[in-house]
Amino acid sequence: MNQSFKSEKVVAKANENEASTSHVVKDKLRDVCRTLQETQEIVAFQRKKLDVLLASEEEYRELAERVQCEKVELQALRDYVEKQKCRIMTCRMKLIHFNDEKFQKGV
Repeated sequence: MNQSFKSEKVVAKANENEASTSHVVKDKLRDVCRTLQETQEIVAFQRKKLDVLLASEEEYRELAERVQCEKVELQALRDYVEKQKCRIMTCRMKLIHFNDEKFQKGV
C-alpha cells in the first residue's frame, strides 16, 4: 500500500510537471502567435505607406515630366514671339523708310 501511494505521488508529480510545461509551451506559443500577428499588421501598414509613397513618387515624376514639356513649349513660344518682334521691327523700318521717301519726294 505504501509503495502504491509513493508511485501515485511520483505520477502526480510528473503530471504536474507536464501540465506546467504544457502551460509554459502554450504561453510561449501564444506569445509567438501574438508577435507574428503584430508583425503582420505592421508589415501591412508599412506596405500601405509604401504604396502611397510609390503613388506619390509616380505622380511627382509625371508632374516633373509635364513641367519639362511645358518649359519646352514656353521656350518655343518665346522664340516665336521674338521672331514676330523682328518681323514687326522690319515692317516698321520699311514703313519709316517708305514715309521718309514720300516726304523727300514731297519737299
